[in-house]
Amino acid sequence: MDFWSKARSFAEEAAKRSQELTMEAAKRSQELTSTIRIPEIVSETAKRSKEIAAEASNQIKAEALKRADLIKSISLLDPASSSEKKQQVSEEELERYGVTEELREFVKGITMSTFQDFPLQDDAPVSDVATVSNVRQDLTEWQA
Repeated sequence: MDFWSKARSFAEEAAKRSQELTMEAAKRSQELTSTIRIPEIVSETAKRSKEIAAEASNQIKAEALKRADLIKSISLLDPASSSEKKQQVSEEELERYGVTEELREFVKGITMSTFQDFPLQDDAPVSDVATVSNVRQDLTEWQA
């Protein structure tokens, strides 16, 4: 019996010591993880953000170059042929709305002096009622 009790006490002591070591290891692991892991996470996040920003920047540059090429190709089209089509459509449309050659000649003759030669009269009647404030004048004292 003495042997079994000694074995039991050794087993209990070993279990206690193992539990203490496990707790200490867990505590140290948590301390190391919290102090080392956070800067690693921040560093990794910053690095990934820079990669994403660089990738987006490259995509924007590529799209801008495509658009610039498109604008150049449009501007290099034959301006004479495209303006003739526009002019033909415009002529038909203008005729449909009553804009004739005679009207265009008349409008070309209008200058600033045309309007200065014929000043408009001020048709706004002047009121004899003095404006004392922004309160309506037709209200009684208790209504105002």
